[in-house]
Amino acid sequence: MTSLVVDASAMFKCLVCEEWSREAVSILQRAEGLTAPDLLYAECANAIWKRVRRGLLVGSDADDLVAQLRAYPLQALPLGDLTADALRISLAFDHPIYGCYYVAAAIQSGHTLVTADRVLAKLARDVGLEERVVLLGEERS
Repeated sequence: MTSLVVDASAMFKCLVCEEWSREAVSILQRAEGLTAPDLLYAECANAIWKRVRRGLLVGSDADDLVAQLRAYPLQALPLGDLTADALRISLAFDHPIYGCYYVAAAIQSGHTLVTADRVLAKLARDVGLEERVVLLGEERS
């Protein structure tokens, strides 16, 4: 498989067992390389916090999940390098900028974007990534 830009929704599925987790793990394990805006760490940590807050995880599990996240061989891209492109996409498509960082990373790197977020997948396709979008749970030919 090719190199990938992974978003937080797909990465989080590699950390906890939920729908499409097996598919996410399989896809990321086969990738030649993984890239993401460094925003991914904050978004995954926020998702961990939400689970702890809801009583779905205990605090000690949170530390383990962060360690697992950091163990992934991920090239983290600085947000500063992506901000101009992300903002252009955000303004042109009236989409919150956070997701646009992942789309900008896919455009700049030439890699395929992997996401579990249907809205983000649609945005990436609307921007022109077309076949360079993998939406977890979506039938692929």
